[in-house]
Amino acid sequence: MLFIIGGYASGKHEFARRTMKCAESDIFTITDVIVSDYEKNSEAIFDIIKRHKIVIASEIGCGILPLDKHVRAHREAAGRLSIRLAETADVVVQMVCGIPRVIKGQL
Repeated sequence: MLFIIGGYASGKHEFARRTMKCAESDIFTITDVIVSDYEKNSEAIFDIIKRHKIVIASEIGCGILPLDKHVRAHREAAGRLSIRLAETADVVVQMVCGIPRVIKGQL
């Protein structure tokens, strides 16, 4: 699996389409709904996600710490999911300003 992570609008999808020569439909994107499902049933959701060839997630842990405990818990779940995906992935790419930085494996 190729796991691509980066901030909002950092070029993750464009990089995946260009590098992997794939359609948008070939890319699994982690959304707030997926994270909410992961909070409720982590193993089943993780098993579904890790079957995909390309997985993309937005980094959300570098911003301001939310005051609301539910929002903080959601952010923690997103972080834990990203950690597990990065451990499982063959290649992990971090996108910064449209520039890919391979942080695990080789493209």
